[in-house]
Amino acid sequence: MLRSMFAGVSGLKAHQMRMDVIGNNIANVNTAGYKASRVTFQEMLSQTTRGATAPTANRGGSNPQQVGLGVQLGSIDVKHTQGNTQSTGYITDLAIEGDGFFILAEGEDGLNRLYTRAGIFGLDSGGTEGNLVSLVNGMRVMGYRAENGIIDYTSLKPLYISGSQTIEARATDQVVFGGNLDSRYTEGTGVRRTVQVYDSLGTEHTIVVDLTKTNEDNTWDWKAYWLVPSTAISADQAGGITPNARYVVHGNQLWKVDPGYEYSENKLPDGEVVASFNDGVWAVKDGSAEFTFGTLLANGTFLTAVSDGSSLVLTAELAVGQADSDTDSDTRIKFGTNGSFLGPKPEKAVISFDPAGAESIRIKLDFTQFTQYADTFTGKFLSQNGHTS
Repeated sequence: MLRSMFAGVSGLKAHQMRMDVIGNNIANVNTAGYKASRVTFQEMLSQTTRGATAPTANRGGSNPQQVGLGVQLGSIDVKHTQGNTQSTGYITDLAIEGDGFFILAEGEDGLNRLYTRAGIFGLDSGGTEGNLVSLVNGMRVMGYRAENGIIDYTSLKPLYISGSQTIEARATDQVVFGGNLDSRYTEGTGVRRTVQVYDSLGTEHTIVVDLTKTNEDNTWDWKAYWLVPSTAISADQAGGITPNARYVVHGNQLWKVDPGYEYSENKLPDGEVVASFNDGVWAVKDGSAEFTFGTLLANGTFLTAVSDGSSLVLTAELAVGQADSDTDSDTRIKFGTNGSFLGPKPEKAVISFDPAGAESIRIKLDFTQFTQYADTFTGKFLSQNGHTS
């Protein structure tokens, strides 16, 4: 009787420990960087009342008779799995993707270290600059500092964030695409992809790339365009410029034309003049408003207009394809019969355009990560290497 009571009590005690761990997991459901734990059990002891016997020539063997004496805690294991990242509204908060810990320490030597997954950080000099510190315990965040662009991996030091130092803007010179182009698409079927790139001043520009299946097996055409928006025009001063209409530039004038209109250099557009160009500025026909673009617009440039109700913006779509490529060079995207990418090389698929006030932009379009299988179209923009200051 006492043995059975002891075994039962050990089970209650062990399962109480499991409930404690579960309760702690629930209590920390909103704790940043917390990792849940689990509990495992193992048999405590067994009392053997009869030993096992081996089989003989005349009879078989027998198993031992054992009575368990209860259960005990086997282990409490922390589940180091990747949590969900989310926006906190604090630009100094950080999260680790994958394995690893933030290192916190006291003092410049950083000998007294703590490790954490909770990236609840802030700056200790008024919030605009200073040492990056944990807002939980005030300890400094350690890291490897860079001097003159070279990272010193020999020693960990407190990370100091300056409010006056900036990283220079970098112009985009490479854009990478990837994914699958569906081989089942029919001739003329295309998909448009949008890319944000940067010039030498750090100004953001929008490039769109059209991918179109050709009539040749395993071959796709690509065309790139630079979207150049105008400055905003007040909706009540836009005159004859209306949303969702089509416009074309001709002879320093902006004409409203029909959707199917095709431009001809040798004759006036069949439409209505809504604005004129003089000294770098466009003016609405009645002179009530002015607007500008980030580049000069050549004759034959088509524009569209969109409005948010209070203002209106015109957007020009300028072709920027295949800068400096050989006239005999085939820059179409080609695939082998097994769906693998064959060409073109990134240095053959180059676009170029000239933003106002910045250096000319030359960008290599890297299509090498494309495949072409009879599967869902997943072709998309992956990355670009430019950034603002």
